[in-house]
Amino acid sequence: MTSEPRRDLGGQRTYPRDDRPAPLKLPDGYLAKGYFDGGNVLPEIIQDWPKEIAQTFKRGNLKSTQLRRFYNKAKAIEGKLKSGQPYDKLKEEIMTLKPLAAAAVGKKNAPEVFHKFMELNVHNAIKSQENFTRGFIIHLQSIVAYTKYFEENA
Repeated sequence: MTSEPRRDLGGQRTYPRDDRPAPLKLPDGYLAKGYFDGGNVLPEIIQDWPKEIAQTFKRGNLKSTQLRRFYNKAKAIEGKLKSGQPYDKLKEEIMTLKPLAAAAVGKKNAPEVFHKFMELNVHNAIKSQENFTRGFIIHLQSIVAYTKYFEENA
């Protein structure tokens, strides 16, 4: 069904506004190259993408407290690494973030884009310990910070 144009008072054609919100999506090219470029963390991992993703999560009504639950779980896994547990044994704990994200979406505590976000990040994070600690955790920390910022400054 197409909307018919109308005429404003000056005779100009106008079209009905589409008031539907833009779909929630991740940034274009998100994690296509992973977290690193030549051993250095990509700047967009810490700056650009976290800001954009936090805004997307805010539009999807994801609260910083919900996001912090995932960050705290990731930090707990990092603590186990620091205490000497082998990374290969902790991969399965990292992988549990995906079904937990799905559950949050199912309970309406998170938008569907959050599940996609977690799928992409877990896929990258389990590739190596460095991906997990220097990539994923730093990235998630930045998103948590921006999410809180946008909540407080709404």
